[in-house]
Amino acid sequence: RGAERLAYPCVVASGDKAVTLHYMHNNKQLVPGELLLMDAGCSKHGYASDITRTWPLSGTYSQAQAALYAAVLDVNKKCINAVAHGETLTSLHHLSVRLTYEHLRDLNIL
Repeated sequence: RGAERLAYPCVVASGDKAVTLHYMHNNKQLVPGELLLMDAGCSKHGYASDITRTWPLSGTYSQAQAALYAAVLDVNKKCINAVAHGETLTSLHHLSVRLTYEHLRDLNIL
């Protein structure tokens, strides 16, 4: 069954490169303690998939990384729950921004 092709060039990045939108060089040396981000997708019959995942290079999240991961997961789950209740795309966007802001504020990142 499989895919016909990549949907877009894969992004594989760690450290400060992981926050660079569409980082394409994929040549930064991996450093223990950093997170590895992978953004990949495939295409079949005109449908393009997209998946993004982040892993700790050391095998376990630091306390700060785990707190941020939990925050992102919470926003994700609450937005998915809102979709199930028929929210509009605009209201989902506003919900995601508000929840993200609240988490970043609570984590003293903002």
